[in-house]
Amino acid sequence: MKKKLLAITMAVLLGLAFASVLSGCGNADDEHTTEAATEAVMETGSAADTTLVDLSGDWQDSVSQRATMTITASPDGQTADVTVIWSDSADETNQWTMTVRQEGDRLIYDSCEETETEFNSDGSVHEEDRSVEGGGFFEIGSSGEINWTGAGDDDCRICSFRKIID
Repeated sequence: MKKKLLAITMAVLLGLAFASVLSGCGNADDEHTTEAATEAVMETGSAADTTLVDLSGDWQDSVSQRATMTITASPDGQTADVTVIWSDSADETNQWTMTVRQEGDRLIYDSCEETETEFNSDGSVHEEDRSVEGGGFFEIGSSGEINWTGAGDDDCRICSFRKIID
């Protein structure tokens, strides 16, 4: 009984955590977004000159406001780990993880891992992992946004991420 209660409590807390993160991020016009990536593009004159280190941080999808992205540049700045979390609802999320390299104004990946997580009403959690074959890309826009135009999943192709102030 204690294990079941703990599982239910954890599921509720995770759901609340996802909801608070997504509701607190705002949209692209919100005062909580930053123009740091835009400034990097403006200073260098092109998106292609923006480095992975410049792009590191947390990003919010300004279209759906259901997706967040974290970019973490490697120490040498040649690659970055990218995690995108899409919240379908308080009880279901999808997460994609991939390693990208920069080629001009694109962040290219050769494959990615997707994890679908479902928080059931009985307190159980079901995760399904799958490898996504083929690659994709994110494109750095002229305004500093990052668009997931090369996604294998049609829903993700609408994502346009803006950097969030820490």
